Amino acid sequence: MNKQQYQLLTGGGVQAWNKWRAGEGVSSYVDLSGADLTGADLREAALHEANLNGAILRDSDLRDANLSDAILCWAKLNGANLACANLHRANFRSADLSGAILRWANVSQASLREASMDFADLTGANLSGATR
Repeated sequence: MNKQQYQLLTGGGVQAWNKWRAGEGVSSYVDLSGADLTGADLREAALHEANLNGAILRDSDLRDANLSDAILCWAKLNGANLACANLHRANFRSADLSGAILRWANVSQASLREASMDFADLTGANLSGATR
């Protein structure tokens, strides 16, 4: 995990994070693997192509976040709100999405292999091309 990136996201908030991603962080490798983001407010966060392997995102608010092409293998997303999030081509292999809200999320072409999705709300979600 990149501690500076973690501190920017958790200390500076989503607005500062997105500004960094759009500017100098545009070509940066984002490594938040193993980060504890339990209950974090990450609405509209630019987390595309981020390494979130093993991250703890329990009960986090990720509504409208961009997680396209993100790596979320073994991540803990139980109870997370991913409504309207862009999860296109994200890798959720062995992730825990139990009780997660994915209403109207774009989950197209995502890998959900071995992911736990008990009681996940997939109402209106786009699952075209997603693998299970």
